[in-house]
Order: sequence, then C-alpha cells, then structure tokens
Amino acid sequence: MEEQTIICPNCKKDIPLTEVLTHQIREKVKSELGIEVKKKEKDLERREAELIEKVKTVENSQKNIDEEVNKKLETEKQALFKKATQEAEGRVSLELRDLKGQIQEKDKKIEESGEKELELRKKQREIETREKSLELDMARKLDNERKKIEEETSKRISEEQGLKLLEREKTIAGLKKQIDELKRKSEVGSQQLQGEVQELDLESFLQEHFIYDELRPVPKGIRGADVLQKISTKNEIDCGSILWESKRTRNWSEGWITKLKEDQREAKTDIAVIVSDILPKDVSNAGFRNGV
Repeated sequence: MEEQTIICPNCKKDIPLTEVLTHQIREKVKSELGIEVKKKEKDLERREAELIEKVKTVENSQKNIDEEVNKKLETEKQALFKKATQEAEGRVSLELRDLKGQIQEKDKKIEESGEKELELRKKQREIETREKSLELDMARKLDNERKKIEEETSKRISEEQGLKLLEREKTIAGLKKQIDELKRKSEVGSQQLQGEVQELDLESFLQEHFIYDELRPVPKGIRGADVLQKISTKNEIDCGSILWESKRTRNWSEGWITKLKEDQREAKTDIAVIVSDILPKDVSNAGFRNGV
C-alpha cells in the first residue's frame, strides 16, 4: 500500500503520514473543529439572544405604536365629538333663535289683533251709545211736541172748531212721519257702521288665525265682497285664494249667492264664502250652497 504524505506549508516537503501522526492530526483537527463548533454554537446562542432581544424590542415598539395610535384615535375621536357637539349646539341655537323670533312675531300679531279688537269693541259701544241717545232724543222731542200741541189745542179748543183740530192732527201725523224717517235713516247708518265693524272683525280674525296668508283689498268693480285672502305656506308658496263677504242684516237673501259668484269670477278666486248673522233655514251652522 502506498504511503500517504502531506506537504509542509513552510518548506514544501512531503511528510509521510504515519498512523500516530494521523491520529494526532485527527485529534488536533477534531479539537479545533470542536472549539470552532463551540464557538459557532456560542455565536448562534448570542445571535439567538440578540434576535430574541430584537423581537422583544419590536414587540415593545409595536405595543408603544399601538398605544400611541390608540391615544391619537381617542384624541381624534374626542375632537370629532367636540366638533359634532358644537355643530349640533349651533344648529339647535339657530333653531331656538328662529323659534323665538316666530313666537315674538306671533305675540306681536296677537297684541296688535287684541288692540284692533279693543278698538272695534270701543266703536261698537260708541255706536250703541249713539243709538240709545238718538232714540232718547227722539222720544223727548216727540213728548215735547205732543205737550206743545196738547197745550195749544187746550188753549184754542174753544176758538177753533173741527177743521183746526184736523189740522193739528195732520201736523202730528207729519211730525210722526218725520220722526219715523229720521229713525229709519239712523238705523240705516247704524247698520252700515255695524257692517263695517263686522268686516273689520272678520279681517282681524283671518289675520290672527292665518298668519302666513295675505289679506288684500277687494279689486275695483267688486262691490259685494269685503276681503280677498291669498293663501300661502310658511315658505310663501301660493296655495289659492278665498273671497269673503260679510253680512249683518235681519233677513237672508238668496241673491247674495248669485252676486258673490259673479264677484268670484271677476276676482278669479278659488273659493267664495259668506259670513252672516242670518243663515238659510236649512243651514244650522255652516254649509255649502250653490257653489258658495
């Protein structure tokens, strides 16, 4: 068997490998390899420890990041909640101011309506007082005239005969006729005033209960109607119109309906309404009659 050799790294000579030398080299290599292995194992353990430490550091960093993110999210959430709360409070405050303004406007209209009603009642009391005063004056004048006539008749009864007496009676009849005419004119004037009062009362009632509607004067040429009501929503959307006529008489007339329908066509309104103290016999409170 050929002897194995190795080359010296220094002198470059072949050195024979005996069994003992081979064993020694093997042991030395084994020892060196063991040292190297242990070194590598320690190095691996060190690297593993460093890796574990890095993992812990990363985990801690992730935990810190999560905590920071949660803090930021909570801060942002509180900021958004605060902003939303402020916006909501702003909207509520605006709505409250608007509602307060509406209430103040309505209170003002109610106060104005109350003042109008007081003024109407005052006018009506003045009318009633004038009527009573006029009736009393008429009664006093009639009594005075009768007393004068009776006194004159008594004084001249012996001097004047039947013809004069007839003349006196005719004078009395003429005076009565004049008094009746004056009384009739007074009643007509009173009825006109009462009609105007009722018309104002109707307009005040409509203005009080329909605050978004517009009450316009009746166009020229429409003499029967009293109030023209333009119906609108809160947002000023036109919804139609009503023509109102107020009546305060002793008797109902079917001619009112025909006249008001003509006025309705002339004014081009959607609905026509008659408000009257006296109603037809077949109407107890409110009703629909021939389109009115």
